[in-house]
Amino acid sequence: MLKALLIAGFAIATPAFAIPAFAEGPDMPDYNPEILSSCLDHNKGYDDRAACIGQASDKCMSDAKGQTTVGMVQCLGLERSSWDGLLNDTYKSLQDEQRKADDAQKADDPASTPARVAKLQQMEKNWIAFRDSACAFDATQWEGGSQQGPSVESCMLQLTARQTLLLETYLADERQEN
Repeated sequence: MLKALLIAGFAIATPAFAIPAFAEGPDMPDYNPEILSSCLDHNKGYDDRAACIGQASDKCMSDAKGQTTVGMVQCLGLERSSWDGLLNDTYKSLQDEQRKADDAQKADDPASTPARVAKLQQMEKNWIAFRDSACAFDATQWEGGSQQGPSVESCMLQLTARQTLLLETYLADERQEN
């Protein structure tokens, strides 16, 4: 029963389960969001920026409070939350660019049916389903063991960060074309 509740808890809370309610206070591991910001500021391109994934949470988990299972989940969740904010900002910017492209296409050819925004929205919806399924599968590898929480949170972090970088690539390409 406990195993089912743990898995259900991860599944229910998936998009925003990142940071447990007790994430503030003296028991919180030392997480520094500037580690991620600085790394991203100093690196351009998908591969270089991908090297930033996990740096902030790794540093956080090197803190004594970050070495417990709860601490690991908190550290990973805090970094995932940072990437999630970047993902949301990037998605919105890309959606705005795609809307402009759809409008321009419609202005050039009133008979056309532009679909960039709709395709982007469908892609993101499908990606969320993939992310949730992939991380739920990852949870089964631990069968309720103590590393299930950190493993699932790490999966969410990795996939969210990589999706952010992918959308950044699309956005950069779109801006180069215009």
